[in-house]
Amino acid sequence: MLNPFRVYNYLGEVYNKLNKNIVSNKTDNKENFLVKEGFRISKNIISLESIEHIISRYHLKEKNFKKTKSNLALPLINSEFVNEIISNQEIQNTLGFFYENILKRKCFLQVPPSIVITNPEIKENAKYNIPCSWHTDYFQEFTFHIPLSKIDKTSTRTLYASKSHKDIFISSQGLYDINKFNYQVEEMYSNPGDVIFLDVSGLHRAELGNYRMMIQFKFTSGNNLLNDIVQKETYKKMAVIFKENFIGDIEGIINNFKEDLENLKFINDKENWEILKNSLPYYKSYLEGLICS
Repeated sequence: MLNPFRVYNYLGEVYNKLNKNIVSNKTDNKENFLVKEGFRISKNIISLESIEHIISRYHLKEKNFKKTKSNLALPLINSEFVNEIISNQEIQNTLGFFYENILKRKCFLQVPPSIVITNPEIKENAKYNIPCSWHTDYFQEFTFHIPLSKIDKTSTRTLYASKSHKDIFISSQGLYDINKFNYQVEEMYSNPGDVIFLDVSGLHRAELGNYRMMIQFKFTSGNNLLNDIVQKETYKKMAVIFKENFIGDIEGIINNFKEDLENLKFINDKENWEILKNSLPYYKSYLEGLICS
């Protein structure tokens, strides 16, 4: 017997893909590239001063991290930086265009933003807890990355199959063999201060290379928010893994994270970004993981 919920989701997904094809032929501006190709790299829209502040505040230099087979994550709730993102007009216009014109839905910040560190221990036939296989995410999700380090052909980087986000034969939340398709693969080369916008309903994966540090923001249409998909204990485990692979000044990170928690109230109220202030139990769980021996 068919599951009505799955049928509804499938029809919604097909509609969205067809709409992307229609809109990409109508628009004639920088948003057109995003809708047509599934990604866009906007150059120099975040101040380098802000980038350097984040790197310094959280001790993100490569020398402070061990080689590992997993991504490391640190929630980024620094009010000064988050407010800069909230007030960035190009970012807000892009989110608004994608959700209002393509998905015909409202845009919600899905989870608190996070600093993601990838410092892979590359070994032949090794298994990684890093998304290195071609895959798709949920069809109503949208992501942007802010690189904190230069991303080139030697770096760990994201690969994206251009135009795959419009293919009705590619379903969300699936793994795929890229060799069965004829898509042009684009590498997300970028510099600090750039923003990489990604329609993650298209095929993408990580390509392992040298050390990479970036900030990740994830959005959805209101489904699958943090408290629906993640247990608080998961944040504690994330912190434990971060601490185990960090060889710098952990007390400095702990103190700055505590300060961020105290200043959480200074984050500007932004419609549908409430998850930033509503996730205090998760932040406390992460802090507990950093502090525990």
